[in-house]
Amino acid sequence: MLETTDFGPNPHVPKYKNFGCVEVRYAKGTRGSGPRRRTVLTSPEFEWVVGLLTSGSPPPAARASRPLTGRSACGQASAAGARPEALTIPPCREPPPGIFTATSKPSRSAPPDRLTTNAFAERRVTCAATGDDGPMVNNHSGQEPPMVRLPTEWGRTREALHALAWRDLLDLFPGTLESLLGLAASRTGTTAVAMSEGVTVGFAGRCGSDLFVVCDECQGDRAVIELKGPTAQMNPRKDGDAEVWQTVFYRNIYLADPARTCEHLPIASPFFILLDAQNRTRQVIEENECWSEPALDGWAVLAYEDVLSEPPFVGLPLAEWLLRR
Repeated sequence: MLETTDFGPNPHVPKYKNFGCVEVRYAKGTRGSGPRRRTVLTSPEFEWVVGLLTSGSPPPAARASRPLTGRSACGQASAAGARPEALTIPPCREPPPGIFTATSKPSRSAPPDRLTTNAFAERRVTCAATGDDGPMVNNHSGQEPPMVRLPTEWGRTREALHALAWRDLLDLFPGTLESLLGLAASRTGTTAVAMSEGVTVGFAGRCGSDLFVVCDECQGDRAVIELKGPTAQMNPRKDGDAEVWQTVFYRNIYLADPARTCEHLPIASPFFILLDAQNRTRQVIEENECWSEPALDGWAVLAYEDVLSEPPFVGLPLAEWLLRR
């Protein structure tokens, strides 16, 4: 379990304050030796976690001195009757397995009204650069922690990080998914009543898009979310003998097989949402990238600024990170 004393500043990056690094007490040692203490620095790609940890941590106290050998500071504090206070993340829904932070196998045992770093530690993600630029996948087998596969090329990696950030933003913070679905419904002239109840946000869906809102009961898709990050463009896909835009291809999949859609929806297909980091309108995207073809019929096109600048997204570290990227 992480303690506040496990975190410390990085003198080279003062803006991270007391969360510039974290000490792993029992990390892998060299061959033939036992576990050893290691220091892991906060990565710029995940700097949003600093605001998240700061908002849920107690007031900073003097950092306990830690010997290089022997018992940890946590053990010494316990022996003295002053165990360091555990870090607590602000209240949110019980998250599914697969958030960024990592240390052991996934668990859904955390109480739904409060998420501690112990629960964070139990939901491990291994980010692996495999050289495969295909879509990210979650591996939820009981034999290993859930895995998120990241592409090796930087442009694609940045797009993948946007998908990870949106997944956690919509699944961890109350009201965010409901707000997004409500905004999408208003753009398409439909209704989103109870759409965000009893669902999971993840990468596993019935087409090749980026994110999916999946019904926990019937496992059908309620919403398909296509992300266009800072460098992403519309891509064509083969649909039989014809070549169509990816957004048309995804819609055709559900039109051809309505069983892929959540059976509790009053409509025959899921919500289709396109989130654009370049803050473009549907008209601009179609004119500049689709040669004025109607590639976004049935899609709610939402700019990052339109979504993230409104409550309940305002002030969330993840939302601020997405707007800056």
